[in-house]
Amino acid sequence: TWTDIPIYFTRTIPGKFNPSGLPGELTLNIRPKHTRLHQFGTNFEKSFDFYSLKRDIVFRGELLYTLNDYFGDSSDLKDGRTKKDWVKTGLVMETIFFTDWSTALRLDNNFILNYEHHLLAKIPPVGKRLDEWQTGLTLSVLKDFFNRRGNFESWVSYILDDGNWWWHATCSFSLTDHIILMTGINIYSGNPDDLYGQYDQLDNIEFGIRYRF
Repeated sequence: TWTDIPIYFTRTIPGKFNPSGLPGELTLNIRPKHTRLHQFGTNFEKSFDFYSLKRDIVFRGELLYTLNDYFGDSSDLKDGRTKKDWVKTGLVMETIFFTDWSTALRLDNNFILNYEHHLLAKIPPVGKRLDEWQTGLTLSVLKDFFNRRGNFESWVSYILDDGNWWWHATCSFSLTDHIILMTGINIYSGNPDDLYGQYDQLDNIEFGIRYRF
């Protein structure tokens, strides 16, 4: 597969030497380029019937190995990039509470192999130093009402490494088979250089009308 977001490679071009013998101004050449990714993965799903809890609990898991992916590299003066393998794992536990509240808890881990301290993020916030492990938790709930004409969905995503989080909730109602009213809210918290914290000043409430063909 290919990267959805282009990787920006940089190259510094020195200027001509001035009379003092020192190099002149430097020119920074930035080249966006989509790169090929080699990925291998597997997944599983298993349902357990817990009689004492009077409900089924479904476990889903996935593992993805990415080979030779590009990361930002603050120590590389050639093009600002370096190649590393990394592993992503995900584990989801799903069940039903209060008869019809669908609930899921997801644990995600990203692990960089042959980690080095000067690796930088390639997605916003670009330039932040990456940790060897990145761990996140997501709790989501989903409920239909009024004979499935209405729908409520909400999730909280929390990054354990630096404590930033994002809460999202939406509620929709089908007036007809084609017209749907919806409203939603997004609240972010964290530091300016965090994945969600960079949007801390962009909390918002949404309203919309959707027409379904």
